[in-house]
Amino acid sequence: MYTLLLVLHSWWRWVVLAACIAATFQAWRGWLGRLPWPASGKSIPNLIFVSAVDLQFVFGALLYLTSPTVTLARNLGMGTAMKDPQLRFWSVEHVVMMVVATVLAHVGFAKAKRGTEADKRYRVAALFFTVALLCMLSAIPWPGRVVGRPMFRFDAT
Repeated sequence: MYTLLLVLHSWWRWVVLAACIAATFQAWRGWLGRLPWPASGKSIPNLIFVSAVDLQFVFGALLYLTSPTVTLARNLGMGTAMKDPQLRFWSVEHVVMMVVATVLAHVGFAKAKRGTEADKRYRVAALFFTVALLCMLSAIPWPGRVVGRPMFRFDAT
């Protein structure tokens, strides 16, 4: 199950990033272009982005609970784990930044949805989604980093 979750989490990140970029672009375009809010009252890119983030969060939470790396960090003690870049990244840094990104996505979505003026709705979404995107990009284990992983994972190696 761990390997399947790892592969799903790895591949689903591309959906999350694409959805985040689309929602962020639409929000900036709407804000700077002073566009009207959709007549339906709902922004579909925002909804897709938050839904994709939620599924990714579920995959990540399940991985965190079953991860051999996180288990090792807990067994060694967090004081010891903090001295190892790999253990620190997977047991703390990645998780915290992704939780922050998820919260930012939800807050931006909720505030934009409840807003009354299109300009403010787009501005809130643009700012929150941009910061969420930056958090996600900073916490992804890109190849070449000390904690780097493959761009496209097919197994647990």
